[in-house]
Amino acid sequence: MASRPHKKRSRRVSTGTTKNAGRSAPGRGVQKDIARDGFATNDELLRHRIIRAAADAYREQGYRRTTMTEIAKRLNLTAPALYWYFPSKEQILFAFLDSTLKNLLEFVNALALSPDPARRLWEFVHAHVLWQMNQKDLSAPYERIWATLRETLSEEQRVYIEALERKMYDNCKSLIIACVGERLAPKEVSATVFAIFGMIEHMVRWFQPNKGLSVPDIARFYADSALAMVNVYKERKRG
Repeated sequence: MASRPHKKRSRRVSTGTTKNAGRSAPGRGVQKDIARDGFATNDELLRHRIIRAAADAYREQGYRRTTMTEIAKRLNLTAPALYWYFPSKEQILFAFLDSTLKNLLEFVNALALSPDPARRLWEFVHAHVLWQMNQKDLSAPYERIWATLRETLSEEQRVYIEALERKMYDNCKSLIIACVGERLAPKEVSATVFAIFGMIEHMVRWFQPNKGLSVPDIARFYADSALAMVNVYKERKRG
């Protein structure tokens, strides 16, 4: 993906910071049950809980049917307390998308480390599948609401989120090119990238662990399949 556009402005939008942030926020007493970790403030931890509560609602009923009042109730907050942290339903959606895509990128980048391009492509796909299945509290709501993004986000937010999504595609594309050199035309590289992501991204809808294959099994199978797809091109070009 490309670098973040309008970084400073987008950051303000994603955090929902208001000019009253220095005042005592309504509902602050609710934060007493939130653990301190030495790094995140109580405000940051509560914001994280709000995003996760919204994600649960998205997974159960989609974005359109999820209201600010319902999210507040899931956290035993009042609506005014919720509005202190996020000024609108759209801002919560944007924060969820931002944190989810960053979580995915960090997870995959941490596991795809081999110096060998082919092995790193295998690790990339393997890690992506593991994330999809082991982080279903993020991947399932993301899958359900993806179609609503273009009509819900502002232009600035949409560009920012699409740039994060594009990073995953660009990383995969770079690995494929490193595997095959100049053997593939650009359109063939793009087709291979979309084929790999196409088989990964919707599996959260249908895959049930322990009904034939486990999560590690399916992750290895998809990683092997992606590498086999690239090897077919390599052999075809060699011939």
